[in-house]
Amino acid sequence: HGWDARVAARQADVNGLGKLLCSLGYPQILARGFALVRDHDRKPLRRAAEVVDGVHLDIQFFDGHKKAVATTENDNTRSVGVMRRLGMRLERNPRPEPAWFQTVGILDNAT
Repeated sequence: HGWDARVAARQADVNGLGKLLCSLGYPQILARGFALVRDHDRKPLRRAAEVVDGVHLDIQFFDGHKKAVATTENDNTRSVGVMRRLGMRLERNPRPEPAWFQTVGILDNAT
């Protein structure tokens, strides 16, 4: 009887850990309201500093994907240079606001 009780207790522990492990998978995390952001090479981005202005982003939500574009200020010559090297057509916002939406790089006929 003692042996059976110990086996049953361990089985319950394993089952509980299995449920915990499943709840930590990234689809379940997305279901809780988080999103996974990837760059144009589909590499996951973990920090805002990793986002290159002007680059197309893929944002994965629980129920699907959305495309986004990282924008920059007109005077951010480094980011504008990256946009040009990627072959993007640059569009400028004629208004001064919002500051973060001054230059947009558009990759025509992107797949």
